[in-house]
Amino acid sequence: MDPPAFSKHPSSKDSKERAKTPPQPQEEASRLPQRPCKPRNQHIPTEPESPSPLSTFSQQYATHSQSNGLFSHIQDLFNQRRHATSDQSDATSEQYNAIITPIRLEYQRSEQNEHPGQYDPEIPESDPPFDDDDSDDEGGDDELNLETLRNSTGFSSSDSDFIPFSLEESRYTSQQSDADTQDLEDERAAQLLVLPLHPYARPREEDITNLFQLVWAVLPPVPPIYKHNQLRGTKRPSEADCNLEMRLTKIVPLPQIFAPIEKTVAARLGSIPMDLNNPIHRDFAVRVFPWYTAMNVSRRIQSEVDTEDMVMNVLLRPAMAVAHAVLRDSQSHDSVPQDHHGPHVDPISSTHDPSFPFVSSAHGKKHAKPDGILVLSGEHPDEVTPLCLEVKTHAVISETVNPLDTVQTPIPGHPHGAYKFNMPSSPSDSDDHACSIMTQIWSQAVHWDAEYGILSSMQTVSFFVRRDDTLYISKSYRRFDEALFYVICWCLLAIEAIPSLELNLPIPDVSWWSNEVLRSSAPGSVLKGS
Repeated sequence: MDPPAFSKHPSSKDSKERAKTPPQPQEEASRLPQRPCKPRNQHIPTEPESPSPLSTFSQQYATHSQSNGLFSHIQDLFNQRRHATSDQSDATSEQYNAIITPIRLEYQRSEQNEHPGQYDPEIPESDPPFDDDDSDDEGGDDELNLETLRNSTGFSSSDSDFIPFSLEESRYTSQQSDADTQDLEDERAAQLLVLPLHPYARPREEDITNLFQLVWAVLPPVPPIYKHNQLRGTKRPSEADCNLEMRLTKIVPLPQIFAPIEKTVAARLGSIPMDLNNPIHRDFAVRVFPWYTAMNVSRRIQSEVDTEDMVMNVLLRPAMAVAHAVLRDSQSHDSVPQDHHGPHVDPISSTHDPSFPFVSSAHGKKHAKPDGILVLSGEHPDEVTPLCLEVKTHAVISETVNPLDTVQTPIPGHPHGAYKFNMPSSPSDSDDHACSIMTQIWSQAVHWDAEYGILSSMQTVSFFVRRDDTLYISKSYRRFDEALFYVICWCLLAIEAIPSLELNLPIPDVSWWSNEVLRSSAPGSVLKGS
């Protein structure tokens, strides 16, 4: 008798009906940068010879502005000029002009670069933003100039209200049409996705200007196993795992499983500015960037617990920090009127610490206990857990030894071809690592009602999604791949942080299975179609 069909995760249908990924214009595809066929050259981009948009003078004072030194000095000059006697006025104005003029010219040059034809730094404006007239009015002009200076140079009165320049250029305030905006985002995202990964090293501030660049990084090396030939085993599935009514029957490898969502996530992360001169942003980077998150991990893998600890610290908890920033960014833009074009709330916060979502270990109240779960909402026994985590040591799954290599390899000539999987009927039927691992992660997903899953040994990371009686599985990502970025993509997809994210899961192709394969019922086996 055929096993009963498994119904889809309750949230999957609703999320599909709520939002669909906008169709991509076919004629534009050829203009977008393509991902490189050969491995990236992993290095930090060299320092450009040309000066940055901020001059040395402006950089010096922009740094001091965080401690309010320059702004306080300028404010004192305003006050002195306001109350100066005639013989003091010239000296005060001279000091004032020495500071203001270079900043004003730099500001106008940047505006000229962004809006050609509107500004010319060499031509005095009829109504300059900083008036040099020594007026004895009640201070209205001077206070207006102070506010203009604060806005144009990015000075802040404290670290808590520090707003990077580029926040005012957010894509959410664009006046372009939706189609034009989408095309522009796709082009920018395609350019981001071919950047070299930041090496496993201390971050260089000038190389990280947005949230995407913070997570586009190589993972740390994995500590060695404490003794050769140890920790090579993996537990067999339990009786509860083998007796599931919802049986796994098909496994479909999808090496390009992230293709429908990676550009959207890259564009979204790229739209969130990062400034490592801002203490709040530096604090956030310490929670996310691999150089910091791996700083205090174990120097030896004594058990699977050490690998689990490293996976949580370097992959899952940073992914949650990024997810909270994306959710906060969405909430701040949703709460701002559409006709408002000012700076928005900075999504990078040192105080924003929501209760959900979060990652944690799994309690033992259910038959299948994963190494970690992502909790979206609810309390026991009604938690909403869209994602499960399973961890193995790199003695079981590594860059060179992968028991799942067969089911992660597409079948030649059948891009959507499915492997047939006969789930074991008892623990004794599972006599190899591949069968045990596939049964284990399927059972966890069913018991926890999770649609998504991650399997990691830190040396490798694989992603899977459950639909009906089928498990779709990605290729295996290594530490020099974009593993951290894709863990973040998977978590954002699981919690529906970006409504337009949707995978393109094909119907499993079983039409090419031979009669022998169709009739086979040997438990604990993975069979090809012919």
